[in-house]
Amino acid sequence: MIFCDIDRICRERNIPNKYVLALVVAARARQLSERKGRLEDEKYISRAIDEISRGDVLVSCPMDAHSAPRRE
Repeated sequence: MIFCDIDRICRERNIPNKYVLALVVAARARQLSERKGRLEDEKYISRAIDEISRGDVLVSCPMDAHSAPRRE
């Protein structure tokens, strides 16, 4: 099990919340697992988190009027 500062990653990479970070990590881990020539003992989640925290993977989260949460 790896331990990382999720709040720091969100802050440094301009990811709006932990839910979006989880989606980004899952998507990157899937990309890693589906590539050709992969090793069987790779830890895709750990590698995805490392790549995102180092800034190797760019994340863009556009917020426009349609996707912004509404307060009523």
